[in-house]
This record gives sequence, C-alpha cells and structure tokens, in this order.
Amino acid sequence: MLHLLWNLLNLAILLYFLYLCLKATQLLRQNLGWWAAAIFVVGVFSSAGKSGTNQADEVEKQG
Repeated sequence: MLHLLWNLLNLAILLYFLYLCLKATQLLRQNLGWWAAAIFVVGVFSSAGKSGTNQADEVEKQG
C-alpha cells in the first residue's frame, strides 16, 4: 500500500512539474519570443535525458 501511495505522489509531482514547464514556456514565448521558448524546451529535454554515473562502473575503473 505504501508503494502505491508513493507512486501516486511521484506521479502528482511529475504532472505538476510538466504543468510548470508548460506555463514557463508560454511565458517565455509571450515575453521573449519563440527562440527563447525553443531554447528552454531543448534545455529541459537535454537535462532530462542525462543519467548519473554508475558507482559500480567507477569502482571497476579504479580497482
């Protein structure tokens, strides 16, 4: 039951974050133009696509 509640909380936070990104994109487009909104969207997608380094890989490289 706890996992279900935790997943629902994560889903709600994700949806709220997407809503905020949409609002930020609309504000950027209205105030600064299409280019600023496009750069913002590309930046959000590029940061979302990055993954952290795996600690197990780092240990194997050092050892």
